[in-house]
Amino acid sequence: IVNKEGDFRQAQPEDLDKLVEFSHKFLGAPKDWLAGYINEWIERKEFFFLEKDGDLIGTCETRTTDVNQNVASLGIVVNSNYRKQGYGTYLMQQAKRIAKERNQQVICACDQVNIGSMRAIENCGFRISHPIMNVQF
Repeated sequence: IVNKEGDFRQAQPEDLDKLVEFSHKFLGAPKDWLAGYINEWIERKEFFFLEKDGDLIGTCETRTTDVNQNVASLGIVVNSNYRKQGYGTYLMQQAKRIAKERNQQVICACDQVNIGSMRAIENCGFRISHPIMNVQF
């Protein structure tokens, strides 16, 4: 795992508000929806974040479903001020490590135009196995 300064930790219920604000700012999703979404992963102990000097650098998730607890779908979000500095790769590596420690198979995906996310995914040893094309008429 690449070394990055900061405090990497599992999210707790008291972190919810700042994680919703962060995710709203960098994803643009509605706050009400984000609150429910993030809270679910906090309760399942599957939401993590990296903070440095009070600045939230990024988040990562190891999402599982009730249908299959043996597979974790990984996700990351990086503060735009910290992109292209290896933080996405760091967060993806942490998520992968946590899932592997939990004896889970790991999967992840991103939109093909999200080059930063794709790089982080590839830097962590993942390869494209099922490309999806979005065809519009």
